[in-house]
Amino acid sequence: MRWSLIQGFFRGSSDLWVIHNQCTIGCDDFPARYDPTKLSTYKNSSLAFDAPYGGGRVTGTQGRETVTMVNFTVTNQTFGVVDTLTSGVIFGPEVSGLMGLAWSQLATTGVRPWWYVLASQNSFSQPLFAFHLARLDNDTNAGPTGLGGTLDLGFLDSNTYTGTITYYNLISETYWLITLNAVVINGKSTSVGGPAAIDSFWTDCAVAQVYSTFPQAQLGTGDLAGRYVYPCASAPTVSLTFGTETYPINPVDFSRPVDTTGKTCVGAISPEDSAGQTVEWVVGDTFMKNYYTIFRSNPASVGFSQLKNSK
Repeated sequence: MRWSLIQGFFRGSSDLWVIHNQCTIGCDDFPARYDPTKLSTYKNSSLAFDAPYGGGRVTGTQGRETVTMVNFTVTNQTFGVVDTLTSGVIFGPEVSGLMGLAWSQLATTGVRPWWYVLASQNSFSQPLFAFHLARLDNDTNAGPTGLGGTLDLGFLDSNTYTGTITYYNLISETYWLITLNAVVINGKSTSVGGPAAIDSFWTDCAVAQVYSTFPQAQLGTGDLAGRYVYPCASAPTVSLTFGTETYPINPVDFSRPVDTTGKTCVGAISPEDSAGQTVEWVVGDTFMKNYYTIFRSNPASVGFSQLKNSK
């Protein structure tokens, strides 16, 4: 089935959680909440739930519930009922929870994620899900009340992509982790690469080496500390190489003006503390807006294809 993608799906996590209606810390901006007393199918496991996200975390208790999206249902799915969100957890006010779409090894609850249960039970027509993320700029229909993108669950939408899909085998079934072979800036291929998680933002341990190929780039200050800025008029062209294929990124996705003058831009590659020993890059929405991105469980791989109508 296919539906509008608002927020709440996360390929770098495997946990499912919702905000409890009795949440008291960090949840004032979340109007939609879960009330377990209104559902006879809810089972309280009396176990603690504690999941980190970037610089923050969510905590509460674990429960089991029947979880349905469209016509896909999993019974007795373990999930978190969250009553505390720290300030480091950044989600928009439209979000009432999060469904992790990574692999079981990353689940703090130690259970199989909702999507994996369905895939392993052959509930899908194909053992995969795919994202088309819309470019929101100047799109009055985008956002919580409109079409900000789509998730295709268990099938591929031939109206979204064109040509062949090139798949890359996973390094491990933790994150959706594949090998990034190179970053190409202004036509020059750098030697920077490594294990890359296909997710919702991106990072690298060798950011300075990437921007060294673009002499006009320099470190920002203040709110842009740690980020690289440069004149918008001479913004670089950037591509990523996976396997033998090189994938260009639309300049409007990579370079963003830092103010209303439009003279100085900030680059989308930036350092993040979330990179671990097995993840050197996190390749996210900046890249995924440009390609139909497929996450396949068997064989475990990530695929990219050209969008049919890219704007």
